[in-house]
Amino acid sequence: MKQLLYSLDPENFGGLQEKYTDYAKSKIVVVPIPFDSTACSSPGQRFGPEALISASAGLELYDEEIDFEVHKEGICTTEHMECVRANVEENNLRIKKILQEFLDDGKFVVTLGGDHSITYGILSAFAGQSKLKPFSILQLDAHADVATDAEGSKYTHACVMRRAREDFTDSIVQVGLRSVSKEEIEYNKENIFLAIDLRKNFEAKIPEIIARLKHENVYITFDVDALDPSEMPATGTPEPGGLHYYDVLALLKAVCKEKNVIGFDCVELMPLPGNDAPNTVAAKIIYKLLGYKFKFLK
Repeated sequence: MKQLLYSLDPENFGGLQEKYTDYAKSKIVVVPIPFDSTACSSPGQRFGPEALISASAGLELYDEEIDFEVHKEGICTTEHMECVRANVEENNLRIKKILQEFLDDGKFVVTLGGDHSITYGILSAFAGQSKLKPFSILQLDAHADVATDAEGSKYTHACVMRRAREDFTDSIVQVGLRSVSKEEIEYNKENIFLAIDLRKNFEAKIPEIIARLKHENVYITFDVDALDPSEMPATGTPEPGGLHYYDVLALLKAVCKEKNVIGFDCVELMPLPGNDAPNTVAAKIIYKLLGYKFKFLK
């Protein structure tokens, strides 16, 4: 009878066995933050972390591109953070407090959102680590997210990069933008790479993108709507004409080779019932990034 039974994959990023998930031995910590209270169109990003973790259990753990199995570095997935849904600022303070502990322990932290507002809380924790400063931010996104305020708050997902520039770093490079106002372009004009300008030969632009990152330390924030809707329909604000899977991987690989990537978040995934493919796309990009980071560790 036993041979007719099987166990479900463990509920952690990668569906890993216990020997690869012990916190003390793991170099990587994955933190799910199911917060979507500042979503300005369709809500549902709170279900993103769970969908990413579920999809990741089906990934092949060997990366044939770089001949590497990053899960053997240890990936500990925490419980989902209990969010403060009615107050984005309090929610960010909670994120900061939680992530500080992991950073103090020297872990490489990957955060799963949730809407993009959570990135402010994440960056608050990174900014408190003297060994990680100064740092640049690489933002992959369809939108600039540099509004002065939105819906009565300065900390929504539409404002997060303006707050980041004001409070944490003088270096933000934005890649893939294609729904942006004239004022938003002027705000960070010298460090914006519009999707329309990248469409002919993306990889030829990668050296210039990296050159714009002023600091050796780089934090990466990945809004899934950076991808074209043909590959990523599962987001609240899809925009046509986006980046493609291999474009994103080429950029992430180059950054990991040439810079010290200090952390990463994946935000704005809004799962579509009955269509798990976009969840797998995002989960694989996360796993590939981890492979690049630890294969080319500086």
